Amino acid sequence: MTVKNENKILPSVSIIVPVFNGMSTLPDLLDSTERQDYAGEYEVILVDDGSTDGSGEYAEQRGYKVIRQKNQGPGIARNVGANNARGELLVFTDSDCNLDPDFITELTKPLLEPEIVGSQGVFYSNQKNIVARFIQAEILERYDRELKAETVDWIGTYAACYRKDVFLANGGFSDIYSSEDAEFSIRLSKQGYKMLFAPKARCQHVNYENFFKFLRFKYKRAYWTIWLYKKYPERMVSDKMTPSARKNMMVVLSLAAAFLVLGLFNGWALYLALLFAVIFILYTIPFSVRVWREDKLISVLSPLFLTARTICYIFGFAKGIIDYSLGKQTVKRSAAK
Repeated sequence: MTVKNENKILPSVSIIVPVFNGMSTLPDLLDSTERQDYAGEYEVILVDDGSTDGSGEYAEQRGYKVIRQKNQGPGIARNVGANNARGELLVFTDSDCNLDPDFITELTKPLLEPEIVGSQGVFYSNQKNIVARFIQAEILERYDRELKAETVDWIGTYAACYRKDVFLANGGFSDIYSSEDAEFSIRLSKQGYKMLFAPKARCQHVNYENFFKFLRFKYKRAYWTIWLYKKYPERMVSDKMTPSARKNMMVVLSLAAAFLVLGLFNGWALYLALLFAVIFILYTIPFSVRVWREDKLISVLSPLFLTARTICYIFGFAKGIIDYSLGKQTVKRSAAK
């Protein structure tokens, strides 16, 4: 579907949406693309990544351009969409998002400056589920950091915009990584490209509501971080988008567990285990305090969520190190569905 407007000054835009069995949310996403107030020309391209629930057929019936491929994951699907896009700017979002009416306008605004090649929007959730609310609190912590940053180097494709020529010239998303969107934006940043945060470009997102799916997601992210750190080792200490407390919490909780085990044989180690456990609890306080203003229940529960998250990070990271050293991959990439 292509929308033509009178304004010929604004760059043309291609909205690219990968979808895999997304019928539960796709209608809302497509409805939201039709409500956009963007004054320039834009098209919507849906890449059906091997769906079996009729997602592609549904979009075609509504008049949208649909490209079909066997299931290869959202990264490859986005690359296919980019290669078939007519717009000067590529806007990426997901089939479980619902775009605010000014989403395209606000997301593309930073790229009206010629030196800017990419932008990052935001997602929000109105879900009442406790897990979904904690995830929203997590992402707001990251957005707080991005608001203070002069530029960004970590762009998520639920709300991303790139210049098409820059995207294609740099090879698009890699299928080596689980976080292919993060890897691509880091790759651009290392080459000196500038990308900005666009906090007014908002879309509603469906967060996980199942606690175990949330934990599995965290485990997988930590696992695949090993491959990302291998290519960009400096990210272990210079990741300005990720709070250092998350990494410190992994170290502290690992030490607490190690000394707890050692305490079974040497009683003095139990005191060190207790010490590191207390330090870990202290690390959770700033997050809880910040969340208190927005969601008091999640603030109270956040130490439990943070503990579970950190445990998954530790096991995922450790498994990633082992597998990388053995030259194998035992956890599917998120792109592998």
